[in-house]
Amino acid sequence: MPMLEFLFALQPTVTKEMLKEAKSAGHIKIGEVAFGQDKIQIMTIEDLMTNHHPNLPNVSSTFKKAQRNQAVVRVLVCLIDDLYQLIYLCFQTNHMKRSIAFFLAFIFFATAYAQQNDWSSVEKVFGKKGTVQNNVFKVTYPRSDLTIKVSGFKVAPGFALGSWIGFMSMDTNMNMQSGSGPTNNDATMMGDLVLLDNEVPAVLKKLVEVNLKVTAIHNHLINESPNVKYVHFSGSGDRVKLAEAIKSVLAITGTPLTPPQSPAQTNIDWSKVEALLGTNGKHNGMLLQYSFPRKEKLKESGMEMPPYMGMATAINFQKAGDSAAITGDFVLLADEVNPVIKILIENGITPTALHNHMIHDEPRLFMMHFWAIDNPEKLAKVLQLILTTTNHAAIKK
Repeated sequence: MPMLEFLFALQPTVTKEMLKEAKSAGHIKIGEVAFGQDKIQIMTIEDLMTNHHPNLPNVSSTFKKAQRNQAVVRVLVCLIDDLYQLIYLCFQTNHMKRSIAFFLAFIFFATAYAQQNDWSSVEKVFGKKGTVQNNVFKVTYPRSDLTIKVSGFKVAPGFALGSWIGFMSMDTNMNMQSGSGPTNNDATMMGDLVLLDNEVPAVLKKLVEVNLKVTAIHNHLINESPNVKYVHFSGSGDRVKLAEAIKSVLAITGTPLTPPQSPAQTNIDWSKVEALLGTNGKHNGMLLQYSFPRKEKLKESGMEMPPYMGMATAINFQKAGDSAAITGDFVLLADEVNPVIKILIENGITPTALHNHMIHDEPRLFMMHFWAIDNPEKLAKVLQLILTTTNHAAIKK
């Protein structure tokens, strides 16, 4: 008999287009003999579990074994359409059916995870590799084209001038019974664009044109020259189309789209700062960078957002002689805002902005940006105090 090749597809339903494409593949052929059965056959889990089999020709022994083996019948098994049937079958008493169902369930979830976390198509749009953390894919674009100074202090691109774009796969099980849930290629996208003042109007217009949502427009710094603004955005849908949309927005700015040159390696000793903050940070040239998640589950539009999706407190140090500059933003709940402002001001750190980054966040979050130049250990003690008096995770007290 012909060889069987099973393909498992995360497809919400068997569509006319699928059937048409399967038909276009033609019929089974062995040598010069054609049979009436389709070369590509589409089945569901229910078909397999109720004794429906692939439609195969009765091949006589007149064909050589090698000829028979060359005939491959591809059976496309649609998984999502029958997920609930699959789960039901896992608990049946028939041992054979239960074993097959557990195997198919494993295939389903393994395939779903692999496909949802394959971001190669998005990387192709951006022309660069991204990073993946906690199922979030992110690309960054430092504004290395800009020379920004704050009261004479030159700001490194990675210190406070990094545009970023984050993607997260949407839950393919949402509204599955109604067939209206997202597909396996769907994602939600969020991010932050660093812009000169004269770039903002054109960027806002372009975001509207490509059907992306603007969620915030504001400053992060004060007394900087030239002035910069930060435009936050979001969108949901096909991940490639989202990537193409935001890439077209970046293209009308001065943002360098090619990877920046890696910063020179330094031998800065940040060990005292790291001891005070209870964990090692990321060493990046003249910078020491931290990301501290909160303990709450944070949501946007009902969807849980991991810390890497811009939901964690960011703290950056930039070495300046014996001193260091600090900036970043605390992610705070409403009742934490003014106690944190009080601690900052009493310790010589200036709050530079207070705002939201999202529109439908739950709980409501406030981002407080800050700035100071001082002894790095002195600054670290103040930051550690704030982290331990707010609901942040993994902070040594």
